[in-house]
Amino acid sequence: MAVLKKKGTARRKQLSIRISAELAERIDKVRAAAKDGGMVFEIAEQLEPAIEKIVKQAERELGITGEGGGAAK
Repeated sequence: MAVLKKKGTARRKQLSIRISAELAERIDKVRAAAKDGGMVFEIAEQLEPAIEKIVKQAERELGITGEGGGAAK
């Protein structure tokens, strides 16, 4: 699964998270290099499955059903 994609092919809703300053600097460098090459640095496809697992676990712990977001009955 490629992490560099042509511009205009990455369509996702933005999620803001806190990461270390060192990792943020490395990401900024990769994004800049990708932009210079006419591409975008896209890692959402790799991150989404991990985030999905965490959300499902939280939903189970809270008794929330998936997809609709309502409380379990």
